[in-house]
Amino acid sequence: MGSEMCIRDSISVGAYVPGTDKDIDFAIERMPHLRQFMQQGLKEKVSFEEALQKLSRVVVPAARPNVASNNVTPLQSRTLSHGNPAQAARGN
Repeated sequence: MGSEMCIRDSISVGAYVPGTDKDIDFAIERMPHLRQFMQQGLKEKVSFEEALQKLSRVVVPAARPNVASNNVTPLQSRTLSHGNPAQAARGN
């Protein structure tokens, strides 16, 4: 947990240099999408299936052109290899 706090501190003071750690870059890029996903209106209704589909789009971004697959980090690979979260939640 200590290293995560150091990275967070580095980011908050502007000392983190993008490209230093691909996993951190991936997390930074996805964070706004995750924050948006976690916001739900008081009267907004979302089914479990729809929530899982939306979450999968947050965690697994659309493929980007000109990004070689060998640039995928182990963290990204594990995230991308989990398949459809809706199926995993149902035990399929």
